[in-house]
Amino acid sequence: MQIYSLLVQALRPLTAEHGVEVRHLGATARLSRPLSEGLAVLLEESQGRSRHTLTLALDHGGRGDLRRIASVIAQRPAAFLEMVEAAPDLVIRTAGEVRLSGFMPAASSFSELYFTDVTYPDLSPDHLGEALRVFAQREQRFGR
Repeated sequence: MQIYSLLVQALRPLTAEHGVEVRHLGATARLSRPLSEGLAVLLEESQGRSRHTLTLALDHGGRGDLRRIASVIAQRPAAFLEMVEAAPDLVIRTAGEVRLSGFMPAASSFSELYFTDVTYPDLSPDHLGEALRVFAQREQRFGR
């Protein structure tokens, strides 16, 4: 988890510079203490920025997502629509995997997908730029 702690630290100045609000999906209970604390600081510092949104999914699982969705719907049915509207525009899957493995099963149903053989620790700004270049060339139809 040390690499994620380093990522969170590196994101603080970058997200501030570019007006990025950071959100997190998933649990934090199983994250290391330094990662959990660093993530909390990043989320708090970035709250309210509106130029871009970056959503991190650390310790996120599709089954847990489905349980959470079912619980939310049981309590407040309209909340499901809010959850789906907060869907990511782009999901980047690393390490040569060509599946979502249950990642955000409801919210990612209309997301654009980008697959790369590069593993996450080796994902560079150039790799991310390529994913964004490919994404920018696609026509999003939002389920239509």
